[in-house]
Amino acid sequence: MRKIEFLIALSALILLVFPLPQSIYGAVPPPGDDVFGMYADDNFNDDASDENPTFVFIELGVVQVFIYLTNVSAPTIGGYEFALAYDSSGELPIVVDAGLPPYSFNVAPLPEYVVGLAVPMLPDEYGHAILATPVYFVYVSTPVYVSVTPTSMPMVPDQIIYIEFDDTSIWHAMHPASGNFIDPIFAFNMGIVAVENATWTDVKALYR
Repeated sequence: MRKIEFLIALSALILLVFPLPQSIYGAVPPPGDDVFGMYADDNFNDDASDENPTFVFIELGVVQVFIYLTNVSAPTIGGYEFALAYDSSGELPIVVDAGLPPYSFNVAPLPEYVVGLAVPMLPDEYGHAILATPVYFVYVSTPVYVSVTPTSMPMVPDQIIYIEFDDTSIWHAMHPASGNFIDPIFAFNMGIVAVENATWTDVKALYR
């Protein structure tokens, strides 16, 4: 049995309930189906006049961020897998809480997420889903860049994926909002320069 399918059965035995985050801003998500991104706020409402930043500024304190799958192409989500990678010249934020959704279980050590859901995750009224809401303790002002990558033992080589709840044999690739597994999807204490305007090496050189 594949590991995500096993997780769905296993996670049906647990009841992990996390508090719902409060909405602050909404925004129009990036174009395309099944786009994986990390954002400072939790309310994509398709209003172009609002904002949902891909960065947060905090020198000392606890901050929650929101990992979104926007424009979900499947009717349900039953599990998913991805890993987060961090790049900084200084100390990294400490993960206080992985921010898993209710009734779920992660069998991988952070920063990898190999998550099964005991109940289906449904896209919201705008077609988006929050996969996780990790909480970080930030204690330095040094910029930290976050990218998404496949896990160390991906179910599908070189992919980050989710599977459907009603048929775990059906999987869908998730596409990084940055366009690849190298450029950042989020930053602490630094805004992100659009990757189409500069290479990632050029961006890092500006702030080090």
